[in-house]
Amino acid sequence: KTKNLFLMRDCPVPIDISNPLSYEDCCNKRANELISTGKKLYVLWSGGIDSTCVLVALLKNGIK
Repeated sequence: KTKNLFLMRDCPVPIDISNPLSYEDCCNKRANELISTGKKLYVLWSGGIDSTCVLVALLKNGIK
């Protein structure tokens, strides 16, 4: 039996032209929303791209 292969061409990246924010702006906006809750935040940082992006956005936007 041959396993079905998942190919990226089968799952194109959607293009949302109604959102004028860059990826960085989206990350900063969400970081500010989370910081403004006043709750204690925990980041499970693996050192990968996703968790590093979260950590950097929080640090850039003033989390202590």
